[in-house]
Amino acid sequence: MDEAPTGDLMPWSDALPPFRVSDNLTKLLQETKPRFPKNMRMVHGIMEVVREMRDANIRWIVMGDDDSIFFVENMIDVLRGFDHRKYYYIGGQSEFIIANFWYSFNTGYGGAGFILSYPLAKALASDMENCLRRYTQLVASDTHTMCCIADIGVNLTPLKGFHQVL
Repeated sequence: MDEAPTGDLMPWSDALPPFRVSDNLTKLLQETKPRFPKNMRMVHGIMEVVREMRDANIRWIVMGDDDSIFFVENMIDVLRGFDHRKYYYIGGQSEFIIANFWYSFNTGYGGAGFILSYPLAKALASDMENCLRRYTQLVASDTHTMCCIADIGVNLTPLKGFHQVL
């Protein structure tokens, strides 16, 4: 969240997942003047998750848009076939063929969601602010994430079953 919930949302229900307040990116946004500031916040969230979870036994980080749907049991079954200690960027290619062409078929689309192995997420987080500064012209958080991951030298591992509905 951009700010802590107030009013009728408090006290926060134990039945809900815990909320987190995102870092204040005002200074970074003023310096870089990105075309789409909200997208930078979403990508920066990967760094925030890695920082917060650094002492936990994390294997994978799942990212998706606010309207993405994930079936956890299916993800667990699929991820058993991958070594979580290696760099993996797993996702689905867009069903919009021109988007695949523009980005060399190498973007895991946020609408479908994508999964990062924890070591890759950690490497991504270590240079996150520099990467955000390099790609201020990009218009989508999934493309921004793909570019930052490509800078590390990792390509998308396409996986059938991730669907982006246009």
